Amino acid sequence: MKKVSSNLLSFIDLWTYEIAKYSTSNELQWSFIFEDDVNFVPPSNFSLKTYINAIEQLMDHPEIQSKHGFFYLGICGPTFSNNSSLLTNKESNNTLVSRKGYGWCSHAMSITTKRARDFWFHMSSYRPSPEGGIDLYLRQYSIQSKNEYYILGSNVHWPSNTGHFGIAYQDRKRFRSRMN
Repeated sequence: MKKVSSNLLSFIDLWTYEIAKYSTSNELQWSFIFEDDVNFVPPSNFSLKTYINAIEQLMDHPEIQSKHGFFYLGICGPTFSNNSSLLTNKESNNTLVSRKGYGWCSHAMSITTKRARDFWFHMSSYRPSPEGGIDLYLRQYSIQSKNEYYILGSNVHWPSNTGHFGIAYQDRKRFRSRMN
């Protein structure tokens, strides 16, 4: 339970205080949050330039920037929306797709200063019931509020024998947790 509480409190503190404290430009400035066990799909699958262009495309997308203020770089066990348009990246010859959904995991995400400031308030107002880390709260909030977020590389299943989708994934083999 200590590990779960620590995870939840760290995200609340990060969203509510830390991002705003270090944001220098405006309310729509993006911050990236990575847990300590995140890794990326090998560069041989997509070039670094493709990743950068795809991230910029999401950051500059009017709906994502002003309405959502949040997107995932990877997610576990996703449920994808059937009601949203797919965003494709031209740099990847349209092989890197972003689609709305929700799921598990909170190891790689991006959030605007504006969204970070009020995200926990909005999530907690839906009274999520799970006892767990921030990934459970995000999932419950998405289901109850019907707010779904884009997942960069939602068509990329990596590593193939896991439930991870996107350009980032949880790599506990390479990055073992030291928390008990």
